[in-house]
Amino acid sequence: MTYSESIKHLFNYFTVAVDIWGILLLFVITIVLAFKPDKNKSDRQLFMLYTQMLLFLYSYLIIKVFDDNYSSPDFLIFYKIILFCYFMLDPMMIMAIMSLLRSSVRKELRSRKNEFLFYIGCLMMTAATALLIYSIFHNIYYTIDEKNNYIFSPFFITHYLLCFATLFICLYLGFKDKNKRQRYLFICGFVYSLMGLLGGIFDLIFGVLGFVNVFISLGAIITFISYEKKEVEIKMENRQEIDRMKTKLMMSQIQPHFLYNCLTSIIYISDKDPIKTKQALIYFSKYLRTNLESIDNDSVIPFRQELEHTLAYLSLEKLRFGDDLDIKKEIDDLDFDIPVLCMQPLVENAVKHGIHKSESGSGVIIISAKEEGGFHKISVKDNGVGFDTGILNTLGENHVGIRNVRKRLTKDAGAELTINSAPGKGTECIILIPKEVKDDENDGHRR
Repeated sequence: MTYSESIKHLFNYFTVAVDIWGILLLFVITIVLAFKPDKNKSDRQLFMLYTQMLLFLYSYLIIKVFDDNYSSPDFLIFYKIILFCYFMLDPMMIMAIMSLLRSSVRKELRSRKNEFLFYIGCLMMTAATALLIYSIFHNIYYTIDEKNNYIFSPFFITHYLLCFATLFICLYLGFKDKNKRQRYLFICGFVYSLMGLLGGIFDLIFGVLGFVNVFISLGAIITFISYEKKEVEIKMENRQEIDRMKTKLMMSQIQPHFLYNCLTSIIYISDKDPIKTKQALIYFSKYLRTNLESIDNDSVIPFRQELEHTLAYLSLEKLRFGDDLDIKKEIDDLDFDIPVLCMQPLVENAVKHGIHKSESGSGVIIISAKEEGGFHKISVKDNGVGFDTGILNTLGENHVGIRNVRKRLTKDAGAELTINSAPGKGTECIILIPKEVKDDENDGHRR
């Protein structure tokens, strides 16, 4: 065996080893994408590209296994089909790469020039596909001898030129389009364009197949890292959105003007009644503590704890309104759970929009809790101005309190919120929490 033949065999072993490694890696990636829940268009595009590359590497592995080995005429047909599929996957993968790069730019920001180049690339890949099909019958690209050796014809350079030209278009699109909508799609498309181009050039220079496979396997590592980074970023963005909503919930409960009025009232009574001032500060600290703790509490809490927080709020409001605000409690049931900060907003609405807006500016709030049938029933009732409940369906973004309470009651406790009201007749908010929800979830959710 000559030195050049030894080098060729050594290279073949190397490319086969890299090919097997690439097959295993791409197989794992495609499985991950295939079973990913809630796949979007980008995930489906990547899945198609990785599947094509997996088939590409697998076809090459079959070719190398049976290369230079005599087989029956029937098997020779199978070998020709595999070889055809191997070359056919070239234009298919390049078109998938172009689609990735195109999808990485928002539709309204795509320039006419780049769209024109995209369709030119599609036409060239269509021509490459047509020539491969034509070559099956007329051997214009390659021939296969009796020992399964494929021999390229001079015209095979056409296939390389078409692929190279389209890959250059891909690289151009990657550089020119600055408005990247999804950066990881751009990275995937650009990396595979560059790797495919380098691999094809090496194949052409050294006159052997295999360099493309090495570069594709390398590209699989880079793009998979980019994909995983994208997944982490999405999870972080979702977490940030959750944190933002929690903060918004907290701020909806801690209104600046309410804090200002509370502190003003405490300052006012501090000179006259130190004992009352101390009690007011205790209520104020309880109120703030519960609101701040609610940011990290996405579950249910004992009703006793929610009631304590609500009464702390009412005690602060009573500092402002004095005898104009009368609070009555009818608590016969305490042994159940409720989503955090679900009762206090109802009481706050009763004070702000019910009693405070009445002609006299005074009124009564009745808080009751009792067992009724298969439910724990909570009622917040006032004798304020009342309102037409039809407006609840037209509240905007700045009035999310009731909608937020109803959503969390349904989600976390399977509960129902009913609001009964009419102009001039006051308002009653009723929360019905099924008993079985408490029994099933008490141990797992209580904090």
